Order: sequence, then C-alpha cells, then structure tokens
Amino acid sequence: MSEIDIAVQDLIPHRPPMILIDRLTACGEDRAEAVKTFCSGDYGVVDGAVPESLLIECLAQTTAAMQGYLARQRRLPPARGMLVGLDNFSFVAAAVVDQPLTLCVQVLNRVGPFCIIAGRVQAGSQLLAEGQFKVFIQSGEDNDQAVSPTARTRP
Repeated sequence: MSEIDIAVQDLIPHRPPMILIDRLTACGEDRAEAVKTFCSGDYGVVDGAVPESLLIECLAQTTAAMQGYLARQRRLPPARGMLVGLDNFSFVAAAVVDQPLTLCVQVLNRVGPFCIIAGRVQAGSQLLAEGQFKVFIQSGEDNDQAVSPTARTRP
C-alpha cells in the first residue's frame, strides 16, 4: 500500500461538517487505512462520547477515500457510492474524544456495482469495532446518469 499526501476533501464527496476522517494514510487496490481523532466539538459527539454510528460512517468514508484515490491514480472522475447494509458488526469498546483511531477497510468481494467490505476500528492495539458492510459504487464514468436506469424525470 502506498502512503497518501492528498487532502480528504479531494478524495470524497462529503463536505464539512460531514467529513469525518482526518487523513487517508495508506491505500492499495483492495484495502485502505485512515485515521481519525474526534474532538468534543465534532459533529455527532455527545458529552465526550463517540456514537457507534460515527465509527461506521468513518469506515464508509475510508472506503470512499480509497475509491477516490484509485480513481485519481487512473485519471478518472471520482465514483459515487452509498452504504447499503451492515453484517456481523460488533462493538467491543467505546471510542472517546482525543483518542486516535485507526480505520482499516478491505474489499472482500465485488459483484457488479456492489462491494462487501471488512472494516475494523482500533485505538492503538485495542479493537473497538469490526464487521462487514456493503456499499454500492457507481463508477465515476456513470456519474452523469441516474442511479436507477428506470428512473423518470418530470418534464
């Protein structure tokens, strides 16, 4: 995996306050790693606690950053995508503010525009959460088309 020196906002479609990951630190064809340290004023943080849903979103954004980085390397427009499901996800320990987190994702399987991703969140060597999630990824070349080929627009 190669080290990354590109701002996250140049890799993902999210914009503040919804950019949750701080930096993509490594990226390969089917795996990536990012880091995040939540602060007390960050979106979604309540009384110093980081909700589990934010950890899932961080993993989804790590996947989006991986796809954005790979598209950029191939000189393609970034792909659009969305999280469509969770499977076998477990939360072992809580994340708290000012705790550096490492977010790891690995593509396990691709079927058309769908990918199954294994994700893991760690604080140092301590596992906080892990599981699988599914994403739909529309290729960057198809971004000008509707997500559904049968979608109709009103005149």
